[in-house]
Amino acid sequence: MNEAFEQIIGYLRAIWRRRVSRASFNPRAKGNPHLANSSGPNPLVETSGRSDLIAGPTGDWQALREFLKARPDHAVLFCNVLGQLEFLLSKTDAEARAYFQGLEKALEGHEWASYHDRISGEVAPSGAAHSERALTNEELLARFSPGESSPARSPHPKGDHPTVLADHSTGQLAPERPRDYWIWELQPGRYHLIEGVK
Repeated sequence: MNEAFEQIIGYLRAIWRRRVSRASFNPRAKGNPHLANSSGPNPLVETSGRSDLIAGPTGDWQALREFLKARPDHAVLFCNVLGQLEFLLSKTDAEARAYFQGLEKALEGHEWASYHDRISGEVAPSGAAHSERALTNEELLARFSPGESSPARSPHPKGDHPTVLADHSTGQLAPERPRDYWIWELQPGRYHLIEGVK
């Protein structure tokens, strides 16, 4: 894998560790009736620091397939990861669709979900929505930011134009699955349209 990819994965891993360290995953703490009579360790969450589980620019998901084969009963949650891949991959719509089709195939037989950036920028969108399929960028803009132009393909728009929106290419992930959309103001004046897919 290239150095930039490893740096992004390392950054995401650090964020995940910081967030998980604040959460309690003790199933007995809230009296979970399904685990009341169980004994011994019962991990509800298994995290992996392996950067090879996310396919690099080649789209090779073999490491993830092998990881999941050893864990047939596990579900997978991608937390703000898939929307960051565009920083490294810079794919056309067709290439992004093929990349995510490889991921979907690697996840076959497992429940999975993802929440990730769909569009980001300095335009303040409003609202939340549910859809039975992936909405196009034009449909998203009409719903959340009427009057704005289509997002740029690169999540690193050149220049300081407040109306430039970045397309994170995640609309190509399982486009036939239902999803929810909501707004996240990452920092003052910097907005992300988050897409949740299950």
